Amino acid sequence: MNTLRIFLLLITCCKLKSRNVICAKAGISIMLQIFGRFPVKLGMTHLFIFIIYSTNISAQNPGKFNLGSAPTPEEIAAWDKDVKPNGDGLPPGEGSVLKGLEIYNLKCIGCHGYEGQYGPYDQLVGRDSGKDFDFGIDRNLKRTVGNYWPYATTLFDYIQRAMPQLEPGSLNPDEVYSLVAYILNLNKVVPNDAVMNATTLPTVEMPAKKKFFMNE
Repeated sequence: MNTLRIFLLLITCCKLKSRNVICAKAGISIMLQIFGRFPVKLGMTHLFIFIIYSTNISAQNPGKFNLGSAPTPEEIAAWDKDVKPNGDGLPPGEGSVLKGLEIYNLKCIGCHGYEGQYGPYDQLVGRDSGKDFDFGIDRNLKRTVGNYWPYATTLFDYIQRAMPQLEPGSLNPDEVYSLVAYILNLNKVVPNDAVMNATTLPTVEMPAKKKFFMNE
C-alpha cells in the first residue's frame, strides 16, 4: 500500500464514520505511526492538507443527538425522595421495632447477618468507637449505624433509596420506618416499644452526632 492510498483511507474513515476531531487526531497519530514504522517519506503538503481537512470535521457535529426524552413528573417524583437531617422530606407512615424485625429477617439478614453483625456485608450494629472516635487510627474498628452515623434520618434516606440490594426502592414507607426502628433498637438508641415516623425519627439523638458539624 503506497503513501497516497494510506492517506486517502484515513481521511475517508474520519469523514464517514466519526465526524469529530477526536477521530481526526487519532487518524493523524495512526498515520504518523505507520510512516514511522516503514521507510516511506510523507510529503509536507500531504500532511498539511490532512490536518486542515480533518480538524474541520469537528464543525459538522450536530447540535444535539435526539437521544432520550424529557422526564415525566411521575418519573421525577420517583427519584425526588431525599431526606434532610432535620427530617424534611420524610413521608407519611410509621413502623415499629417488632415489625422491623420481621422485615429484616425476610429481606436483610442474608447480607447483614443476624442482628446486623454477622453478615458478609456491612456491619450495622455496634457502639464501640474507640477511646476518642479512633476510626482514623484503628482499622479494626467497624463503622456502624450505632457508632458513626450522626443522624437517624440518614438511615431512612439510605434504606429507601438503596435497599434491598437486589430490589432498591421496593420498600414502602412503613417498611422503611420499621427497619429504621429495628436497627436503631439493636444499637440501643431507641427502646423496644419505639415507633418511628416523620415526627419521632428526627428527634432521635445519635451517639456520634457531636462528632460531626454542619457546614455553614
